[in-house]
Amino acid sequence: MSITPAHLAVVNLSEALASFDDVYSPRIVTRTNDYDVRIAHTRGEHVWHVHEDTDEFFLVLDGQFNVAYRDAAGQEHTVVLRQGDTFVVPKGTEHKPSSPGGSILMFEPTGTSTTGDRHEGAVPDHVDSTAGKALTTPGRGPTPNGPDGVRHDRWAATLMTARLLLRPYRESELPAFLLLALDPEVTRLVGDGAPWSQQRAVDRFHRGRAAHEQGSGVWLQVADRHTDEQVGVVAVERRADDLEIGVWITPARWSNGYAREALRAVLGQLRITRGLAGPPIVAEIDSQHVRSSQLFQSLGFRLGGSGIGRYGNRVDRYVLDRHRLR
Repeated sequence: MSITPAHLAVVNLSEALASFDDVYSPRIVTRTNDYDVRIAHTRGEHVWHVHEDTDEFFLVLDGQFNVAYRDAAGQEHTVVLRQGDTFVVPKGTEHKPSSPGGSILMFEPTGTSTTGDRHEGAVPDHVDSTAGKALTTPGRGPTPNGPDGVRHDRWAATLMTARLLLRPYRESELPAFLLLALDPEVTRLVGDGAPWSQQRAVDRFHRGRAAHEQGSGVWLQVADRHTDEQVGVVAVERRADDLEIGVWITPARWSNGYAREALRAVLGQLRITRGLAGPPIVAEIDSQHVRSSQLFQSLGFRLGGSGIGRYGNRVDRYVLDRHRLR
């Protein structure tokens, strides 16, 4: 394993977390003295375990992270941690992490196993019993990787916001997408406004998944991070000279800021994604769709012109210049 010395490397935690997606499989960001600085995605139940000779420090970077522990009398307690919270599990204390979804940073002596010196029962398939893994993308050295000093990593498999999870659609989630695409309220101001046929919706689903897997676009289900219920979809499609972005939200969730929250997450990730960095980002909005126009303007898009869209309807073309992405 090769880790760039801490005094020579700059590691952006958001970019580092975007470079992998498996949960409970820590990556070593750097080392300080005899300690690893590790980061991990969290979701689901870990395993009861104990570190006999070392405390374990947790800092919640995003989401929620729970630590159940057993006191000297064997009674169980649970500490609920949210973004910005820290907690130390004393050495010799049996504990079991769990999470509805989030990410954490840990300080642990180099070589410490994620499942402790001993653990209770079988280790779940989604828990990696490891002493930490190297990041697949190293930190930046003194000379930036590019003229803007930003390294363009691959698309993060899952994005997380305060209320949402944005993740690639699986094939099994076609029925969920059809609930959106076949709802006339959702498609009323999309394209020519005509209701979609099932075949058109199925074709769009498979085209979106293929583009995402090939790295030529983005095709994400927007889900409620607490209930896992589908909230909508965000798509980014590469065209000849630009990237077109769009969002659908299920009508039951309208007027609650979900579209803005989802778009902000995707726009932030586009800033560092290899293969999708460079072209301007555009949103073509039916001229009657005032609320969508206001939404994109609030995100920094400027009106770049109006005209007839591909379906014969009049559209306004909103453009977000790359230098405005932060």
